[in-house]
Amino acid sequence: PRAAAVYLVKSACRLVAVVAADNDARCAVPDACNLAVHHVAPLAADASLAPDLFPPLLHLCRRLLVDQWPAFVAKHDKSQLRDPAAAAYFHAILDILRLACRGADLTAPCVSRALLALRDAHAAHRLFHFPPFADKWRPPFAHAILDALLDRRHDALADDLAATLIDLAAPDHLLFLNHFLTLKLNHLPLLADPHRLLLLHNLSQASNDPIDLKPLLLDTLADLHHFLALNSATFD
Repeated sequence: PRAAAVYLVKSACRLVAVVAADNDARCAVPDACNLAVHHVAPLAADASLAPDLFPPLLHLCRRLLVDQWPAFVAKHDKSQLRDPAAAAYFHAILDILRLACRGADLTAPCVSRALLALRDAHAAHRLFHFPPFADKWRPPFAHAILDALLDRRHDALADDLAATLIDLAAPDHLLFLNHFLTLKLNHLPLLADPHRLLLLHNLSQASNDPIDLKPLLLDTLADLHHFLALNSATFD
């Protein structure tokens, strides 16, 4: 019975995702969101069900964000969400993606699907510049992705994680470097003070030119991995 129930939930997700990909299916978006947020996501939170349910759930979230974007956005002000119901579903879908990006207890394909949903929504609709996303979700996603990079749980996805983090930071790269990343470095427990000061100094030299963000962030990540490995070996 359990296997049959899981199969039915997965099939429902896949079927609704196909419907959600149709631009003429706007009226079905609330029901699709309700299925994802209130029915499948709570089941997927069970560690024993997550491997089966998270992939179709994340695919459905991607289809909703990418193909049904107008169902979430206000008609006369494209910088705002349509109404409280649309806002609630928008934020709930992003929370599902945030959990998957962190990758705790999830497989690499699940993390990859979450990253793909973010990148596709950004490519199609400039998600990372959208005020309701930027105001609430940029720091939580940056935390989740940076944590996934630092603990190296999914090293095979390091390039995709880093690319997504760079895209997240790009709309306000100096705020990202001087506030978010600086705070993160100051609170990493396994980072020795001399290494911390060196990394903070490098960040303080950041250029105003966004084009310099990628090499600086990649160098910082490489240095962090090196220093954390050194310090872990010292504690061992």
